[in-house]
Amino acid sequence: MRYEERLIDKLKNYQVKLIMFIHDVVPLQFDSGEENLRAVINLYNKADVLILPSQKMYECLKEHGLKVEKVCFQTIFDYPLDVGMERHTFQRKMIFTGSPDRFGFVNHYQGKTPIVLYGKKAADPGSNTKCMGERIGVSLLSEMSEGGFGLVWAGDDQYAYYRLNLPFKATTFLAAGNPLIVQKGIHVADFVKEQEIGWEAESIEEADQLVQSLTEQQYRQTLDNVKRIQFLITHGYYTRKVLTDAVILALEK
Repeated sequence: MRYEERLIDKLKNYQVKLIMFIHDVVPLQFDSGEENLRAVINLYNKADVLILPSQKMYECLKEHGLKVEKVCFQTIFDYPLDVGMERHTFQRKMIFTGSPDRFGFVNHYQGKTPIVLYGKKAADPGSNTKCMGERIGVSLLSEMSEGGFGLVWAGDDQYAYYRLNLPFKATTFLAAGNPLIVQKGIHVADFVKEQEIGWEAESIEEADQLVQSLTEQQYRQTLDNVKRIQFLITHGYYTRKVLTDAVILALEK
């Protein structure tokens, strides 16, 4: 991390207020050891203000040596779009993005509700996971907006980290206008419940049963709430707000 350290030290020489916007803490994300985590936190400690994904992330970093006291929290990530995604029909399917190598549950999923997978690699044959290949940008969102539920699921290896961070895939689904099915206990589940934009489940089997039990009326009611959040994230509301909050905090004595 020598480049990052020298860059930040150079900036600090100009007597600026330094705000760091943190998306992922890689040593936590991939459990790469205390030494690597300490090195990253030492870098964070050069900031005047930190923008973090959650209070739990802040508490975790403090346990490992974080000293910055001025902190703002990102509610949800934005996804600016110039086109609207409005073509939603009630479909009993769960949409997921990611690699089966990292999210192994898609390889052995046997539920009644199909999982529609977007990613570079296909799931193992025999599962009820339909592999669509890789899509990006508007092409991906356009297909998602046809209907269904966005699945925000960590799997066993990532669950502890998902309790701390904001997965960008939640924003992707919301930008497409999809109600969410989220794993119980992950950080973004609190936002989903508060805004009434989806449902949570403890297991992938429960998620399957939940989608099968929901009515079109319930889907439409939730979709109305999703559209409100969709407008905010596609117009950059949450990022503008947290950046403004961070600047105000940095200027406080």
